[in-house]
Amino acid sequence: MALISKSFQDFGQGKIPTFIDSGASDTMFVSKGDFKEYKSTSPRSGDSAKAIDGDFDIIGEGKVTKRYLVDGKEKEVTYTRAIHIPSLNANLISMSSFDRAGLMVTFGGGRGVVTKGDGGVVLTAQLVKGMYVVDELDDIPGTPQAHLGVASLSQPTPLEQWHRRLTHCSPLTITEMSKGNLVDGLNISGNDLHGKCEDCIVGRQTR
Repeated sequence: MALISKSFQDFGQGKIPTFIDSGASDTMFVSKGDFKEYKSTSPRSGDSAKAIDGDFDIIGEGKVTKRYLVDGKEKEVTYTRAIHIPSLNANLISMSSFDRAGLMVTFGGGRGVVTKGDGGVVLTAQLVKGMYVVDELDDIPGTPQAHLGVASLSQPTPLEQWHRRLTHCSPLTITEMSKGNLVDGLNISGNDLHGKCEDCIVGRQTR
């Protein structure tokens, strides 16, 4: 069973991280708000190092749709049999569930990669503090969910968001690409950076 350090409880300034987890038998989400379709279930208890206090209650299940940054592109993934466990430290994407769906998961070089049979990349994760963390994109207010994949790329977006979309590329490089019109649709709405990127800091640590 995978162990998750309690240092992840406040990962990303209150943001709930999402891990690709080899020890999770099911895909699990902390927040009920993540579910697009939801059904309450009779509470079932268990004991796990994944939970904040060592145990957890499964109180619901349903469908969850998330948007991720995958090799610089936005991709939408739907989990049809996710379970709701509010007491977890993080959202857990079950590696065995990917396997049952006919997908392949490989790890190496500080990355986890989920691919289809034809080699197409479905999801990627970065190795952070011993866990493989996926890069989830924040919702864009006022944009219909059905059009997020296209509309979000045509609207001006803060430099910080472009930094995450472009696999944590240097903000200076992104600014130069925008000024030189080197990339179609690279519209920056603001250059303000609120401190250094936490993921980049952690990724450069050697111990």
